[in-house]
Amino acid sequence: GKMELINTDRGRADQPSIACAESTCFLAWNDEGGDGWAAYFEKGSPMPIWRKRFARAAKHPAVAMAKDGAAQLFWFEGAKVMTSPIDRDGTTNAIKVARVSGDQPMPSVAAGTKPGEWYMAWLDYEAGHLEPYVARVQCP
Repeated sequence: GKMELINTDRGRADQPSIACAESTCFLAWNDEGGDGWAAYFEKGSPMPIWRKRFARAAKHPAVAMAKDGAAQLFWFEGAKVMTSPIDRDGTTNAIKVARVSGDQPMPSVAAGTKPGEWYMAWLDYEAGHLEPYVARVQCP
């Protein structure tokens, strides 16, 4: 295969997340300034069709794709756990789904069995120790 640099500004990036379906892939990461970025690819090509900032102050974005090609992006923004669908045009309608304390590692995300159903697991700092949480998100 061919290797391609995606963060063309060559700034520091943190923990990229990639998800692919039948013919497309999405990549998500945050830069050292804290902005959340995503890129859209067609399978078989290392060059993204687009690369866009989806949020300022986004940390540890993670992306998941369902078998039907639907994709969902999750990230931390301050004390909020945020999510948004992502498609060929970018992200839309970001919403808060939960809260988080402190700077936690990248969440784990997966598509559910129903259309628009997503699961996210993350760590939160409660009562002096880390606790795992999980959320089910149903999007129209």
